[in-house]
Amino acid sequence: MAIEAGAALAPVASRPGGLLTACRRLLARRPGDGPLLWLAATALAASDQPSALGGAVDRLRSDLTGERAAIALPDGYEAQWVSADGSTIELVLWSGALAREGVTAAPPRATRPKL
Repeated sequence: MAIEAGAALAPVASRPGGLLTACRRLLARRPGDGPLLWLAATALAASDQPSALGGAVDRLRSDLTGERAAIALPDGYEAQWVSADGSTIELVLWSGALAREGVTAAPPRATRPKL
């Protein structure tokens, strides 16, 4: 979500008032979204807001948290974030009969990439 928000904010990044208003609206709809809050704070606090926004989006794109979490996932499990109103409540691991039909579970550890 935060990467897409960064792309959506880019056209107003050179107008501090427009960027502030857009960030407020995004955060009002997703108040528990940590990466989105970080993106907005990084861009708004910078003296060169367009460059800061672009740099923040680049850092989010290179973040390996999701890949590391996938590697740590036990064999045969899938993970699902449970949320309400855009705020993450918990991460749930499913396996076997509980896994949702059509969802690919984590591959065996031997086939997972090393980070």
